[in-house]
Amino acid sequence: MKAKLLLKNGRIFEGLSVGSNGTVYGEICSCTAMTGYQEILTDENYSGKIVVFTYPEIGNYGICADEMPTNQAPVKALIMKNFCQQESHYKSTENLGAFLKRKEIIAISNVDTREITSIIRKEGAMPCLVTTEDISNEMKNKLNIWQADKNN
Repeated sequence: MKAKLLLKNGRIFEGLSVGSNGTVYGEICSCTAMTGYQEILTDENYSGKIVVFTYPEIGNYGICADEMPTNQAPVKALIMKNFCQQESHYKSTENLGAFLKRKEIIAISNVDTREITSIIRKEGAMPCLVTTEDISNEMKNKLNIWQADKNN
């Protein structure tokens, strides 16, 4: 299934859905960490954010339940270059895709995360939407309303 990212500046990135289905609105931010995606998923500092991972391979060690800082996952969506479907850590209890679906987090793989990160660096954090549906005018309008609400 396809998934799309629409940035407030009008840029659209299309990739593959590897998480939950639906549409979410939020502020996009990048994460340059080479490890620790499960910690980022559960970090309250990323609450309500749409996180772009700059490290190219995400999901390779799966989810290690006994190393989860909390059971909450406040991130709205994840964006990654390559999604590793088969985890390899000996303590893994679940693969990342199953975790994302269980926690109802939308995720996109197979997108140019370096380009997205470059846009964020040049233009700053911005509102965006992530969806597994076709992007409609209604969604674009809601993104504008969401931004106006955040600015007030």
